[in-house]
Amino acid sequence: MKKIFNALISNILIFISIGISFYILFLLTINVSRGFDITDESFYILWAQFPEVVIASVTSFGFYTGLIHFISGENLALFRLTGILILLLASFFFAKELYQYVLNITKTKPSRKELVLFIIPITTASLAYYRYWLITPSYNWLNLVGILLFIAAKLE
Repeated sequence: MKKIFNALISNILIFISIGISFYILFLLTINVSRGFDITDESFYILWAQFPEVVIASVTSFGFYTGLIHFISGENLALFRLTGILILLLASFFFAKELYQYVLNITKTKPSRKELVLFIIPITTASLAYYRYWLITPSYNWLNLVGILLFIAAKLE
């Protein structure tokens, strides 16, 4: 009876995690096509569109986001969506490597349900970056993606 209850709870947690993830992604996706406004976001967009105009920069993030802007066909909505997808992929890679690291330390066997319950919350938590509705990739976005990839590479 206890095994059935635990299985039911883990299935419910997976369903809730997936539901929350899809809800957040839905909210972000419907907002990628919003316009160009006068905020920091417009600065990030202009810097991605014209990185060669900036004479000096500590991070040179405009060159990196400029590549994403070019890959997205210079479409603002696709540029924002591509940034979301890159962040999700980086956080997924981080979560997967962290799961492997935890398995190696604890000497436990991998489980598909545990993997899902481990990866989905971490990947969804990376979307907390967008809590201020700054959907356009920026230097903070680039730092977050870089840190996730760097730590994931060190966990291997």
